Amino acid sequence: MADIDVSKSSQFKVKKLSIVSNAGTFDITALFEEISFFDTILFPAASGNIVLVDSKNLSSKIDFKSCFLRVVISKGDESDGPTILKKTFRIYKQSNRIIRNQTTEAYVLNFVSQELIESITYSKGNTKISSAFQGLYSDVAKIIIKDYLKTPSNKIGTIEATKGVHEFIIPNLSPFDAMNWLARRSITKDNLPNYIFFENRLGFNFVSLTSLLRDSPVATINFDVKNIGKPENELFGARNATIVSQYNLIKAIKDGMYSGVHVSYDPLTQSYNETKFDMSKIIDNSNSNENLNVTTLPNRHGLTVDQSNGSRVVVGFSSEQRKKSDYIKKNDPKAATVVDDAENYLFARKSIFANLLQKRIRITVPGNFIYSSGLNVNLRGFNLTQNDRNDTKDVSTYGKYMIVSTRHTIRPDTFETIIEVASDTTNSPVISSDNAQVQEALKE
Repeated sequence: MADIDVSKSSQFKVKKLSIVSNAGTFDITALFEEISFFDTILFPAASGNIVLVDSKNLSSKIDFKSCFLRVVISKGDESDGPTILKKTFRIYKQSNRIIRNQTTEAYVLNFVSQELIESITYSKGNTKISSAFQGLYSDVAKIIIKDYLKTPSNKIGTIEATKGVHEFIIPNLSPFDAMNWLARRSITKDNLPNYIFFENRLGFNFVSLTSLLRDSPVATINFDVKNIGKPENELFGARNATIVSQYNLIKAIKDGMYSGVHVSYDPLTQSYNETKFDMSKIIDNSNSNENLNVTTLPNRHGLTVDQSNGSRVVVGFSSEQRKKSDYIKKNDPKAATVVDDAENYLFARKSIFANLLQKRIRITVPGNFIYSSGLNVNLRGFNLTQNDRNDTKDVSTYGKYMIVSTRHTIRPDTFETIIEVASDTTNSPVISSDNAQVQEALKE
């Protein structure tokens, strides 16, 4: 990778911006007014849009729904690395056409990763993926990405191994839907059902939140005064921030973020079972930070929220019940060892993601492709005065956050990035349940 010489936060270079079509290749560097790129852990493909002010009458020359947008944009003179975007997108729609004058029109071209188009259009024998598989869910994920989507190796990020051998049929799903179907059922070696499938600047990823949260931060974002002292105050200084959501105790209890009960009934073994679920243990296994979003204040019965049965989920059956059934062992022994562990993912998965997305902050920073969904950043949080004292710092906004979504917006003279970060931990102190004032308040 070439050395990066970035002297100011707004610096960037548009090295290539062109439309590739059957009619030829058209350089649109001089025509674009704004271009935005989006990625998020909540959607499997990267996307974006570009605003063109067109004086070349490209609309009469190009069928936009069957062409591609080639992009190479960097922070400096680098030819590779995390601060450069080099990608070809599929244009799927032209919209918002406005005639500005007799020689010029403006419009928006919407684009997306080609793999999304491949997924939507894929079929074999007039069906989507409708096949039987046996093995690790992660191995099947590799097969779908490589063989069904034909994704080049340089566009494949992390495929993390899952736990457990399964025998299953993917029920007539598109490749992307099949990947999400696998992600919802996959568990880590610690039995955590927190796999996601998404695309970021590293490529397509099939990975657990556990691994993502344990990765090192790619940058430290500060709220210090710019142009004073350290160069990173300029390059990694936040321009503004918005608290998108804060912790909600009632929602947390209803989402089962502290505890709950699995209710299962298996018509095959004619058995009914209730299993207590403790979310605090799940969070503890999955998190690399020290302070959890856990409340210890009791109710009037003396139970803390992590001891209650705040949420109940009915699952189709318990795999443990089938494994213990003498009838199944005798008549279908294979089913006793290879089953769908619904009780391991149906309840906990919802709780894990609800816990992560409770605390979110949207931050505007100087444009930089180093930021991408699924990566982590350190946040040096708000200082409520200009005095450098510990009692003026908002410790609840300090710490390690995961980037949930990213928007890079580039205009001819500016480049800024908006990231939304989330954390399932807090630095705020938690009052002990045996606090005398708390005990007295519960009596009132």
